[in-house]
Amino acid sequence: LICLVGCALVTWQGWLRAWDYMHKTIGGETITLGITLWPFMLIFTIGFFWLAFILLIDIYDLIVEVLKR
Repeated sequence: LICLVGCALVTWQGWLRAWDYMHKTIGGETITLGITLWPFMLIFTIGFFWLAFILLIDIYDLIVEVLKR
């Protein structure tokens, strides 16, 4: 449950950061190479969302198993 909450917080903040990078005209890219940062933040956010979803499914399965007994 603690990991689920942590993943949800990271997903939320990652989405806010990716949204901010998408709409920045200055500072949304690396200094040296000029690579935009928002695609990487979006992939990071999707990964943590997927992890939170899997943890939620595991918690649901555990609750169903306990209630069967």
